[in-house]
Order: sequence, then C-alpha cells, then structure tokens
Amino acid sequence: MKNILISPKAKIVYAMKRLSKTGEGCLIVTDSQKKILGTLTDGDIRRGILKSLSIEKKIDLIYSKNPMALIKGKYTIEDAKKMMTYHKQELLPIINKNNVFVNYLSWESVFGS
Repeated sequence: MKNILISPKAKIVYAMKRLSKTGEGCLIVTDSQKKILGTLTDGDIRRGILKSLSIEKKIDLIYSKNPMALIKGKYTIEDAKKMMTYHKQELLPIINKNNVFVNYLSWESVFGS
C-alpha cells in the first residue's frame, strides 16, 4: 500500500511532492493516531495557489474537511463504485468504527483501469 497519509501540519510544497510520488491524485489527512480529518487533492492545491497561497503554507488551509469514507466490513465493491462514480472520487478511504484510517480503494483497484 502506498503511503498516502499526510498531517494537516504539512506544507503545501511537501503535499505536492507526495501527490506526485504516490500517483494517486489524493492524500488522506490524518492526525497522529491515523484518525481521518479529510482529503487533499491536486485540485485543492491548485485552488489554494490560485488564491495566492504560498506553497510554504500548511495544508490545513486547503484540504477538504468533510471526506467521504467507507466503513470497514460495511460496504460492497458496488457501493464503492457508486460513490466513486457519482461523486467523481479517485480514492475512497476505508475507516474503522472509530474513524481511524485502515486502508483505501483507488479508482484502479475498483474499476481495473
């Protein structure tokens, strides 16, 4: 599994490098206990830069704080396909009942391309 987790205290420039390295198009923002706080996409960064934010600013200014997620053991692949298609999501985090990140599904893993 690729390391797609990032701290809300990380700088935008660091997030850009991580997005480039993972190739997923989305990072999962978590606290130190891996509790999910949100998601960060290329689009979030682009919108921040267009608002004249420095790439030295922290991502807590730009990440989406209302993420969609699947609960471990409580979803089917069909559920994931519907959510990803309807909401145009490239990646869906999987969390446990305590909102802690355990895994994720990518577009490729769900749709095969």
